[in-house]
Amino acid sequence: MWIKPARLGVRQNILHKAFGAEVSIVLEPTGELSFMYGSSGRDGAPHILITSFGQAEDEGIGAGQIRVFKATRTAAKADRWTHIAVARDLAAGRVRWYVNGALVVESATTVPQARASNAPLRLGAGYLKHYQGLIDEVAIWNRPLTAREIKGVHAHAPALSSVARGLVGLWLGDGSARDFLGKHHGQVGKGVTYTADRHGGVKGALPSLLTHQGRLHPVGNTKDCLAFHTNKEKDPHIIIALTGAPMIQKLFIENRRGGGGEERASGRTVWVSGDKKSWQRVWTAPRLAPSWMIKLKAPIDAAYVKIGLLDTNYLHLRRVKIYGRSGGIPLVTRLALADRIEVNNGNVLLGTIKNRSYTVTTSYGKIEVSARRVVGIVPTQDKPTRVRLVQTDSQVIVGTMADQTVQLSLPAGSTLDVPPASIRQLSYRVSKDRPAGFTASQPVVLLRSGDRLIWTECRSNLQLAGPWGTVDLPLKSLQRVERTDMEGRGHRAWFPGGTVLAGTLGPKKLTLKLKAVPELKIASKDVRLIALPTKAPTSFEPAAAVLLHDGSRLLGRLEHETLALRTEFGQVTLYVGDLKTLTCDAKRAAHVTITTWDGTMLRGQLAAPRLTCRIAPNGPRVSLMTTQIASMTQPLPLLRPKARKTAEELIVRLGSESYKDREAATKELVKMGKGVIPLLKKHLTSPDPEVRQRIEDIIRQSDPKRTEPVPRPDVDPRLQRLIFRR
Repeated sequence: MWIKPARLGVRQNILHKAFGAEVSIVLEPTGELSFMYGSSGRDGAPHILITSFGQAEDEGIGAGQIRVFKATRTAAKADRWTHIAVARDLAAGRVRWYVNGALVVESATTVPQARASNAPLRLGAGYLKHYQGLIDEVAIWNRPLTAREIKGVHAHAPALSSVARGLVGLWLGDGSARDFLGKHHGQVGKGVTYTADRHGGVKGALPSLLTHQGRLHPVGNTKDCLAFHTNKEKDPHIIIALTGAPMIQKLFIENRRGGGGEERASGRTVWVSGDKKSWQRVWTAPRLAPSWMIKLKAPIDAAYVKIGLLDTNYLHLRRVKIYGRSGGIPLVTRLALADRIEVNNGNVLLGTIKNRSYTVTTSYGKIEVSARRVVGIVPTQDKPTRVRLVQTDSQVIVGTMADQTVQLSLPAGSTLDVPPASIRQLSYRVSKDRPAGFTASQPVVLLRSGDRLIWTECRSNLQLAGPWGTVDLPLKSLQRVERTDMEGRGHRAWFPGGTVLAGTLGPKKLTLKLKAVPELKIASKDVRLIALPTKAPTSFEPAAAVLLHDGSRLLGRLEHETLALRTEFGQVTLYVGDLKTLTCDAKRAAHVTITTWDGTMLRGQLAAPRLTCRIAPNGPRVSLMTTQIASMTQPLPLLRPKARKTAEELIVRLGSESYKDREAATKELVKMGKGVIPLLKKHLTSPDPEVRQRIEDIIRQSDPKRTEPVPRPDVDPRLQRLIFRR
């Protein structure tokens, strides 16, 4: 079984029937584990006690000191999962303690038999204090397991047939007290609740909770949520693992009610990741609130979501909901100790699948897939023999499996041949070779047929055609391309900086080098999604945001130094860097209202029929008809070329040997206003600490509302405060 004690300090019963009969396992105050059994058939002598510290003693037998062959002082720790197992080999006169799959104690025994009692088997209760903590995957055999078998059970890697012999009870704790084998169902005691298990599965709580920073303190639960808080810690957070590699669209976060839950939500932040290593910040709470519904600017491929705080504080949560679309991976029910086949009549068969490989006839050829790479098989809705074969690397191959049966070895020893047409769902057990989750760190293409394929090279020059013309889509500056209609005539392209372009994907035929097949030629209309690993720009500066009437959003810079505006009083030439907002009149083509950073407002008609925008960062140029633009905003003014040159000279003088010269340069840069901020930020990496400090002071004085520069999306905001010395 697996245990995760909430606290130590008192003797607690983990598992108990009778310590003078079949079994009793006790968690001692120090974390030491005690195993007891006896021949009295009740809670009394004679019995024997053997601990994970290597102590062995009997009571009521008088056989003298019990010989201990091996002893390693091993204890369970609070708030940490520990796998414990005892092998009682009465024929050999040995009792062995295993902790986390390793043999820690081997002792002789003076009690040749364990007398049966009439007492019920209890988990977390007995003749001592009730156990406080979590228990998972309790299994009992009527024979002593070997060291290899116990090591395999701990690793969740063995075939069930190798450990099924003698298995009499298995309680997985998946929301009920039911025996997995269907023989010894139990009842849930008063005060027992189900929460996050070892694999992250949660019953009535947060979905797929994997890890957390800071000890969780439950403060009550309801039918569909579990409220908790952590200690006051630095960087408190939870990490949620998502199944099916979904495209996240929005999140709902609810604070714990009462107890300071809302007041302590300052700095609530959400990060996403495809590999649990590099995190991208996607949202920070703009204000305190009981809950937030967070709508992301664009769908994001992610395997993990992290929710935490930017500061040292208590993290309070009551409920988290994540909304999105499946990333093309069908959800498959998987177990820890058995392969599973659900047939069409609703029956579930458990055992070990013996197939070595599967042959699938797809639209792009016949493919043979090793069974070692298969996680599950789910039939499509249109044809029973047409299946979706899910692989360990998140690929999904769609095709037919005619004339091929699935061989299932049952625990009793017999073998069944199950035809694919009779299978509602097939899944392999969770193991080291077939882990529970997927990563989202490789380029994938989703086809209209349902195939989800990893590609290693795109041999076509991707393009997007729209009312503004045709632009190339360089892969290095692209995040995803997704189909927007069923016919495949419309697509949207997302760029790391936040730009979204609507158009038609080209060319008509795409050529991809795949991991599954050497080459795939497909029609662009059959592409549902082309996704690259989640990435953020290497550099990010405040950019102009241009909104188009078709819903496209461009973040970048206008590649014009000036704009000519025809007003009723004559033509005016405006420096682009002076623009704050530009709003187009929906009723009159090319008529706009312009607001500048000095407060001037002008109305008129743009003289140029087109404006060219460079997508940031390092994206393509897009030539826009002025009639296609709905609005434009610019977060900061831009320096004119002459002023920019002056500012660069002043920044150099910040490192002058003369204090008077450094002070003068600082004052001049402050006078230049907000427009100098983007240029100053480029020098925040200066090796001179005084230069960095002066730049921070200038930024603060130039824009008091901006306490720090706009953070790069790929930099952890906690590091931002260190970099910019908030």
